[in-house]
Amino acid sequence: MILISLERILDLLRDGLYSGCVALVVEAENRHQVIALLEKLGNERCDRVQIMTLDSETAIDLPLESIDGDLLLVDGLSKIDPYSQEAYSLRTFLDVRRNTAGKTIIILDPNGYRSHFSDSNAPFYLFCDFVFESDLS
Repeated sequence: MILISLERILDLLRDGLYSGCVALVVEAENRHQVIALLEKLGNERCDRVQIMTLDSETAIDLPLESIDGDLLLVDGLSKIDPYSQEAYSLRTFLDVRRNTAGKTIIILDPNGYRSHFSDSNAPFYLFCDFVFESDLS
């Protein structure tokens, strides 16, 4: 097994080897710790880091047009339905973002990964590279 660090993920994103977006699959209980560390590391490597929080009621907490950070951390994709209008809107926004040099890390739990990235009918199916928490050093 090849272990990878969060620093290395950020470096690979910066260097273009993760196509501008990577999904980080972490257990729910570790999510806040991982986000805090990514934000700290991102602030050391990027001009501006933004966090977008999703939940089942409000879906997207920031207007998409207000996001202009070098690095965007998306938290909570697991909480929205993979076939909802919010999922399609977010997918479209992130597609445009990665094609205009924006870097994004999507943080989600294993169940969210299965429902959003493994279902060929879901908008995030095979959308970006992914790293599992077990592969982090």
